[in-house]
Amino acid sequence: MKKINLKKEFLKKEYIEKKLSTSQIARKINCNTSTIYSRLIKYKIPIRTVKEATKLCKHHEKYNIDINKIRNLYWKRKFSISKIAKYLKHSESVIYYRMIKYNIRRRDISQANKGISRPRMSGPLNSRWKGGRRKDKDGYIILWNANSKYHYVLEHRDIMEKELKRKLNSNELVHHLNGIRDDNRIENLVIVNSHNHERHTLLKLAKKRIKELEKQLEKFKKEGKIKEIKD
Repeated sequence: MKKINLKKEFLKKEYIEKKLSTSQIARKINCNTSTIYSRLIKYKIPIRTVKEATKLCKHHEKYNIDINKIRNLYWKRKFSISKIAKYLKHSESVIYYRMIKYNIRRRDISQANKGISRPRMSGPLNSRWKGGRRKDKDGYIILWNANSKYHYVLEHRDIMEKELKRKLNSNELVHHLNGIRDDNRIENLVIVNSHNHERHTLLKLAKKRIKELEKQLEKFKKEGKIKEIKD
């Protein structure tokens, strides 16, 4: 961005002596109004009150502007005040105070933003970006992928595809052998189809429960709560 060289003497002359508004000064030197405002504060140049600014706007009456045109541009064509000012070749302050004088209601934020298309800042461009790896509501790890339809892919499927060096078919499911959904080590992953996945999962759970019961049984035997039954 080009650095604007604004001297205190210049601002005092334009703002205090010539009575120009911040928008008029900004337009004159081709910069933002906020730049002028911040420099006024920096140089401790007294900023006008609303009452003082309103008094200075009496000279706006000399401009012959069709108020119905402003109303039409603002409400029907949805122009902003700055856009109307450029279109009619006047300063923003002229348009703004004409709208106040003739009671042209201003749009609220939702009305002003309606129909405005803004690029969606997703992925690394988003300010909340944390690396693109997170856990979903079902406990699976998902990864950011800009080429995916929904922008995220399941990590366990991605790992399996890289291992096999091919894309998985829609009927191929990647099963976690230990039942832990975020344990995506390749040795913990196995491909099953949609028909035997449920049976395979139930079998693993049953085996796990049997092992738990066997451990509990051994514990009871050691504590003497259960006597060993002999044939």
